[in-house]
Amino acid sequence: MGSIYNTSLNKMAKTRKLTATFADGTQTTRTTARTYTHAIIGVDKWGNHYEKWCGRPDLVAKQTAKLTTYKVGEVTNDPWAA
Repeated sequence: MGSIYNTSLNKMAKTRKLTATFADGTQTTRTTARTYTHAIIGVDKWGNHYEKWCGRPDLVAKQTAKLTTYKVGEVTNDPWAA
């Protein structure tokens, strides 16, 4: 008896490793299949530490508005970038 699942739909997207570099020279990495342009590292008003990745400038502004201190870095190593 055959499988009831269509295995061609259950395959994951190919991923690659992104590197974001901040103005002070620090770097952070992420493995993903999504497209990102910026990374944000920061602390909110309660002292929680965050690392966020954004794909558009308006989303960067939205995330930084929630943080009291933060650094914004740009993706510098994207193998899929044209």
